[in-house]
Amino acid sequence: MKTYTLPLSATKSFSQLVNDYLSQNPFFNPYGGSTWSETQWEQAFEQKRTFFSPSKRALLIDVIRSQYEALGISIAEDTLTRLSDENTFTVCCAHQPNLLGGPMYTVIKIASTIALCRKLQSRFPSKNFIPVYYIGSEDHDVQELNHLYINNEKIEWSVESKGAFGSLHCKESQAQVNEVLTKLSFLPFYKELESILHKAYQESNSIAQASFVLMQALFADTELLCIDANNAQLKESFIRILEKEIFEETSHATLSESIQHWESHYPKAVEFRPINVFYLDATRRTRIVRVADHFETADASQRWTADELKNLITTDPAKFSPNAVLRPVYQEWILPNIAFVGGGSEVAYWKQVYPIFKEFKVPYPSVHLRNSLAIIDNKFEKRKEQLAYEWADWFESEESLIQQLVDKSGIEWRRETDLLQTFTAALESKSTAIEKGLEGATGAAIAQINKAMEGLEKKWTQAIKRKEEDHINAIKKGKQVIQPNGILQERRESFLPFLAKYGLSILPTIITAFQQTDSSKFLLLNLEADV
Repeated sequence: MKTYTLPLSATKSFSQLVNDYLSQNPFFNPYGGSTWSETQWEQAFEQKRTFFSPSKRALLIDVIRSQYEALGISIAEDTLTRLSDENTFTVCCAHQPNLLGGPMYTVIKIASTIALCRKLQSRFPSKNFIPVYYIGSEDHDVQELNHLYINNEKIEWSVESKGAFGSLHCKESQAQVNEVLTKLSFLPFYKELESILHKAYQESNSIAQASFVLMQALFADTELLCIDANNAQLKESFIRILEKEIFEETSHATLSESIQHWESHYPKAVEFRPINVFYLDATRRTRIVRVADHFETADASQRWTADELKNLITTDPAKFSPNAVLRPVYQEWILPNIAFVGGGSEVAYWKQVYPIFKEFKVPYPSVHLRNSLAIIDNKFEKRKEQLAYEWADWFESEESLIQQLVDKSGIEWRRETDLLQTFTAALESKSTAIEKGLEGATGAAIAQINKAMEGLEKKWTQAIKRKEEDHINAIKKGKQVIQPNGILQERRESFLPFLAKYGLSILPTIITAFQQTDSSKFLLLNLEADV
């Protein structure tokens, strides 16, 4: 195995906000800052310890235990014992239950969370840290969640739903599971992956459960805990916040005061509404809105007086679902969480919603950008050597790389055309000096020469491309590895082919690499290379 790193900014794939956040821009100081000092960490430990009472821990442990038991997954009692300790804190990442894991950054995010957890354990040995994967099973954006890419080919589950995607029956997606397995059946660790996917998607009842089983299986040899936060008991503990949000419109009022300052530097990261809560039932997830003297769903299918809605919150809190603005508060309410790990867009909206944490009196975690990764192989490295590119060059567009190749090969053309321009300029000057009447004729002749040269240049370029066909193909193939369709590999491709090719053992390798790599660096990992 070999690893290579370059600054995230060199990939030209991350926002200005991310670059500013990593450079500790003081803009973020009123939003919880970028990096915490030792004193800030200790203060945060004490604040979370005080906030997250023994009864909260007992409830969390009961929910986790019941979810694992329902899925037939064993959980180490030692982990739950540690979780009951007031000096135990979680390090959390969150993601929706995409079909078959979705883009590979889902797995990368979890691995990054485990790596950060271990770093914190080493840094603060008197505390305990447990990584948590929070499954956002209530998300209802079907078009975002119902597909994955294998070798740049889209595999899509054409399902219609207006409710929580995680509640859909996963057995109905079996055709897509089989299609993926067929595509990977020639790879050496196919059987191992087939067994995991079979258990996840044939023995589970929902997409959320399948995602739970899948990620727990992939990270079975780590200390990872999974939790589906769409849980009646957990939401019951959150009733006070739900009521404050719905009846006082707390988030909207708070963020309306701060958004002008935010938008003076960055685009709005997440939309906030007067009420940032959805109504959730078996068939739909719909915004709750206030209309005159009553409340209703945005599709007008449900209507309540204030008293009726308050009674429903109390008797059936599972029917209420926080949106992207309120979800971070819910997460920090139900977990003894000290750090959150997310992608660039998550960092942006967690920072934007910082003010509402103060308003709800919920401790705010340290927010960390997840690690980023591309997996390459020996073929890619040979192409890199063949073309004499630096790592950063591979993040230029395919068109730009090919043009650079043409320009490099066409250096003789540029030398000759420079001489021609010098010659024609001299002709113009001399013709004017001889007789002014020659100026028009000379200009017309030069125009004909230039037009002929334009046609010749196109033929010359085509000839160079034919001559450099092998190199151009190497560029195209290399770009499809590292940036398929111009998108970072981790944001496009599924992680499943890598698991089928290299086996589950690549996950500890990636976690270790992340422990040794700051998230401000982009990691390129060649698992085939000899050290």
